[in-house]
Amino acid sequence: MKKGPFQTVCNAILLATLFVSTPLFASKLENMERVKQELVPPPFVPKHSIIAQGASKIVEVRMEIEEKEIEVAPGAFINAFTFEGSVPGPMIVVHQNDYLELTLVNPQTNLLTHNIDFHAATGALGGGELTNVAPGQEVVLRFKATKPRGVCLPLCPRWTDDSLACCTWHERGNPSASPDRDQRC
Repeated sequence: MKKGPFQTVCNAILLATLFVSTPLFASKLENMERVKQELVPPPFVPKHSIIAQGASKIVEVRMEIEEKEIEVAPGAFINAFTFEGSVPGPMIVVHQNDYLELTLVNPQTNLLTHNIDFHAATGALGGGELTNVAPGQEVVLRFKATKPRGVCLPLCPRWTDDSLACCTWHERGNPSASPDRDQRC
């Protein structure tokens, strides 16, 4: 199909916009403070402040998927897909307008491809398709926590719901937004 002049001009504008905006966006992120968040087993939460301190940050988290047998009731076992060895997985905490940069690791000892799907992450199906990771590989997903406050329950893998992790964020600049008022995404 032959392109008309209007479509050609639109394509040129789109490419020019991407050419100009991509380096500007990348340089903005390069100048942001990076903080590493150490995950802790549930029901505990990582060290954090309920009220954001300073400018938005890039919160780096490294999370490993582990396939293992777990006891769900006395004498009842299941083969589970776990985050950091537990179901539910650990909680990740960020503030509104922070970026979560998650490195998802699928060790060589696992048999299956896994992923994580943050229901509150906009675009790219919540990261589900972008984070498919085969055994022995790792993948990085970065998204901005744009909603005022909330809790999202990421799932793993995309074809079953037997493992959960949790990501919560607090409203930036609103000290009255307390965890008991958080909303599920």
